[in-house]
Amino acid sequence: MPLRRSLSAGVVAAVVAAVLTASTAAAGPKAGRDAPGATATSTTATSTTPTDGHRAHGVVTLLTGDVVTVDGDDVRVTPGAGREEIVFHRSGFRDALHVIPSDVAADVASGRLDRALFDVAGLIAQGYDDARTDHLPLIVTGAPDAVRPAGDAVRELPSVDGYALDAPKSRPLPASAVDQVPGRIWLDAKARATLDRTAAQIGAPAAWASGLTGAGARVAVLDTGVDAAHPDLAGAVVESANFGDSADAGDRNGHGTHVASTITGSGRYRGIAPDAGILNGKVLDDRGSGAYSWIIAGMEWAAARADVVTMSLGAPASEDDPLARALDRLTAETGALFVVAAGNSGPHAATVRSPGAAASALTVGAVDRDDVLAPFSSHGPNADERVLKPDITAPGVDVVAAEAGTPGGHVAMSGTSMAAPHVAGAAAVLAQQHPDWRAQQLKAALMGTAVDPKGATAYEQGAGRVDLARATTTPLQADPPSLGLGTLRFPHDDGEQPPPRTVTYRNTGDQSEEVALTAVLRDPSGAELPGAVSVSPASVTVPAGGSAEVVVTTALPADSPLGAYSGVLLAGDDVRVPIGLTREPEMRDLPIRVLDHEGGPARRYASWLLNTATGDQYWPYDPSGSTTVRLPVGDYLMSTMVSLDEKTTLFVEPALRIGASSVLELDARRGVPARVALDEPGAVPAMVGAFLSMDVLGGRARTSGFGYDPENVLFVPSDTTSEAAETTLEHALVPPEGFTGLPYQYALKWAVEGGVPHDLSREFHKRDLAHVNATAASAGSGTVVRHQFLTELATPHAILLHYSPDVPWRHGTELRSEQGGSGRGFQEQAKDVVYRKGQVLDESWYRGVLGPAFPEVGEGDLPHAARRGDRFLYRVPLFTDQSANHRGGRDHITERVLLTRDGEVLLDELRQAGHLLAQLPETAGDYELSVDAAGGAGFDLSTRVSAKWRFHSERTLAEEAAPLLAVRFAPDLDQRNRAPRGRVTIPVSVQRNGSADVSDVRRPGVGVSYDDGRTWRAAPVSGRDGEWSVTTASPPGAMFASLRASTSDSSGNSVEQTVIRAYALR
Repeated sequence: MPLRRSLSAGVVAAVVAAVLTASTAAAGPKAGRDAPGATATSTTATSTTPTDGHRAHGVVTLLTGDVVTVDGDDVRVTPGAGREEIVFHRSGFRDALHVIPSDVAADVASGRLDRALFDVAGLIAQGYDDARTDHLPLIVTGAPDAVRPAGDAVRELPSVDGYALDAPKSRPLPASAVDQVPGRIWLDAKARATLDRTAAQIGAPAAWASGLTGAGARVAVLDTGVDAAHPDLAGAVVESANFGDSADAGDRNGHGTHVASTITGSGRYRGIAPDAGILNGKVLDDRGSGAYSWIIAGMEWAAARADVVTMSLGAPASEDDPLARALDRLTAETGALFVVAAGNSGPHAATVRSPGAAASALTVGAVDRDDVLAPFSSHGPNADERVLKPDITAPGVDVVAAEAGTPGGHVAMSGTSMAAPHVAGAAAVLAQQHPDWRAQQLKAALMGTAVDPKGATAYEQGAGRVDLARATTTPLQADPPSLGLGTLRFPHDDGEQPPPRTVTYRNTGDQSEEVALTAVLRDPSGAELPGAVSVSPASVTVPAGGSAEVVVTTALPADSPLGAYSGVLLAGDDVRVPIGLTREPEMRDLPIRVLDHEGGPARRYASWLLNTATGDQYWPYDPSGSTTVRLPVGDYLMSTMVSLDEKTTLFVEPALRIGASSVLELDARRGVPARVALDEPGAVPAMVGAFLSMDVLGGRARTSGFGYDPENVLFVPSDTTSEAAETTLEHALVPPEGFTGLPYQYALKWAVEGGVPHDLSREFHKRDLAHVNATAASAGSGTVVRHQFLTELATPHAILLHYSPDVPWRHGTELRSEQGGSGRGFQEQAKDVVYRKGQVLDESWYRGVLGPAFPEVGEGDLPHAARRGDRFLYRVPLFTDQSANHRGGRDHITERVLLTRDGEVLLDELRQAGHLLAQLPETAGDYELSVDAAGGAGFDLSTRVSAKWRFHSERTLAEEAAPLLAVRFAPDLDQRNRAPRGRVTIPVSVQRNGSADVSDVRRPGVGVSYDDGRTWRAAPVSGRDGEWSVTTASPPGAMFASLRASTSDSSGNSVEQTVIRAYALR
């Protein structure tokens, strides 16, 4: 009986809310914090990964070859070949779910391996799950020969001293191969795309009146492409290049065209620099997202050609991320000014996204037409608080500009994506006026002359709203253009101050300028602090073409409030320099000492700390085994995994208190195994894990350690406890090697309040368990099914499964074929079930017909199809077996999705199967949704499944199920999914999405085909009141039967569906 190892366990996968848009700009979260994207007020439906508070679903092969299956709260990990002794550490909160193998934990902790490579929720959200790609895109630093072990080179990226690589999932990169790569390995993650009265709002007409229209300047637009045929952009695009996987550099999304026409549009809605030339760099695909390597390649191309580069896109910021690294280097080398959208994650703090977080970027927030800060505009402080962000603001609410694909059409959009091109256009005008100026001068001129609309802090608006009229007429510039004074560390003393800062004023004019210097600083409540900041000297004369220096000194009283301080340095009424300073809350340095299983300093370990009051997360690490991390005083959830050779120890503390004298020592020698006693002679322990779940800030934080060599997976009982936490101990046992009887497996677990209990042993008796007699049918020759936990068996088969009673279990199986590449195929998932002591049940898996269905949805699960407001979620399971509570899907298939409203096409995509989230028009309409799924080698049944639904829909306040129908067939098939040739009677039923009431559904019409759908014949349907049957009669020699059906209800909702090769014939 061949066995493969797998694991099932609960996991957090709460994903951030997202507003469905044609594009969104960037935001860079503080540890553990994210927020919604911006809106695009277009009526075109757009599809994306659903992240509206829903949980992740998918299968992901990690870089190391280990396979993680995520289905909401259920997660299963199958180690790669030869990796059965690896232990996996899981941590998750909010939108992240990290599963880190023990052999690469140190590489992740040190930053050599990007943590994002092991964030399975993030990989699924970006489309890097196994259903949609057979490789992982990487960015690796180093020489060509040095990076070769990591994958196949795609393109060189000189600005980060590295290469973009494709790492085939069939060719894992274990720890030994990672060691051969001297540089860093990043995930080649994806970034997303983030004029009527607005030109006048920023003073553009005054510049135009003086002949400054951007003539001769070149602005690169790195975005979704540009519709060069739009009349507003006639003759504006002087060069184009495509860096992604789209067919060309055209814009089929609309975001890039809107941005470009805001800069240089010549129609009714005139751009800020109407005579500037546009360099069209398509770095985002037609859905508005693009890989880091595409964007970096576009940045390198643009910086070599343009005066100004505008980027209305972004991704979460991290320390030394490749986008920010490339931007800073290219700015220094070429002098090109990068103007970047700040992001749409306001009003949360610390949400400026990358590459807007780069020091050299001119980072743009958004205001409305009244100069009020837009609520979505991302705020600082930056991760490096010496870099004050954002830098400036511009109009970004309901901005009207060119609409791609329409002859002369226009559309209103909102976001910092719309604000950034206003500033880029202003920079182009300055570049015309001063063709010798480089990035720093353009940035200083625009920031220094911005206007303060009042009511916003430096961390919200930077210098203020751009004013092109002032920028083109003010000769003075400040260097630096902003003062990020960093953080005053706790404990605080009276008169504490950051180091004095020097500001140099340069005069670009032909006359000397005498200015008085004043400065003001406000505390976190907005109250002014007289005397907190001073300037010396109080006035300066700056000669024509020359410069003058002043020194800015800041001092705060000891009783000053904690938090972010904001201010401004003014040179007369002409030049503004924003000031930012943080007074640190009560913080402590926490020394951490980690010892391995021999008592020496640990090198292979991973630690995670979650502040349960703020949600901030920390990953302290040092290869010496000793480190110090500075943390706010408070309570933390702590989880650490320590490995040495084959042994791994897990520490979990749900309420670690960080105080004045805290020291954390983690000694792996304290670990003990968790064991179960069972009255089943010969049953072999095959998996053990400890899983903690804890309520934190209205969500669930989860962490665990688990592995497949139970004697070498050790746990340290927790020293702290919390009523908000629960820990589950889980075990799996299987028959011994060489066992020849009926296959079986035991799935045993128990839960305790708080952390890891001191008693890690438990005795179970077979008579006290629940028992499931499970069978799995075949879908073709050479297919195997992997059951929950560990057992993988050739189909068809039977297996006896024993479960602990009175605890929730979620069943999941995978039907694989040894043919057709990676071999993954069907998955069936069941909702959570709680068994009773002594209960005996039968369960059947993969019994055909595998087709569309609306099984009952478990608590907390995604709906099959629903509308909330104007957002439409579709995830109908197209390959569901006969069981009422199973949900069936299939990997490695392509589906065509067509969505229309009143005959107008809203969405037409050829895509990998998966969830669909679309933005719909707010008004009522009649919709038609067609889905046609085909592909996946190695299976004989359900080779093609299609459905066409017609339904009425309009804006809803709460989530409402879409009124979709499905016709279900339940033929009496054998375990190879075969029916006898000749006459067959098949029970027929109808399911309605979100409701069990089908009383108004009409009798279905049914057709049958025996030549894979080339010809069809009607089949008679009999019965009434929802209990119908259809009779078919196969001709001699037929091998398979295909079925199609249609029905409707009294409200006019209808379905037409087809299953090619619904069952086999014998």
